[in-house]
Amino acid sequence: MHQRMLLEARAFAALKQWDNALDLIAVDQAEDTKHLRADIYWESGNWAIAGQKAEEMLDARWSDTVPLSDSDRAQVMRTAVAYSLANDEASLARVRAHFAPKMKGTPDANLFAVLSSDIDQHGLAFREAAAKIASIDTLQSFMKDFAKRKSDAKS
Repeated sequence: MHQRMLLEARAFAALKQWDNALDLIAVDQAEDTKHLRADIYWESGNWAIAGQKAEEMLDARWSDTVPLSDSDRAQVMRTAVAYSLANDEASLARVRAHFAPKMKGTPDANLFAVLSSDIDQHGLAFREAAAKIASIDTLQSFMKDFAKRKSDAKS
């Protein structure tokens, strides 16, 4: 039932029926649903909430000792882009303060520095970096994760 609900919500999102998609998953707090919710806000261009939902998914990853995974780093950068596009300097500064130490020395360190820079300093480098993050296909990512979960459930 859960998988069907996720697919239906994803279908609504693909049709740009954001409210229908969000209504369908409104009460579900499973991790995959939280991820889909963040994707829907991202795709709809609701940057303030997209940033909040992306940051919620990261939880306290900034304070633990485990290095960030590739997907964690992508989520951190997506959070920075969303807050920048929402013109939310305070939230952007929080993400920068929390995650700069963990991003340092990773393959994404320079990109994160550009994406998390002060909003008034954004220029061409930010626009190019943000476009790179925005081009990540959330539908393709969703379907890949969905297929993996389905495969794992059968095992």
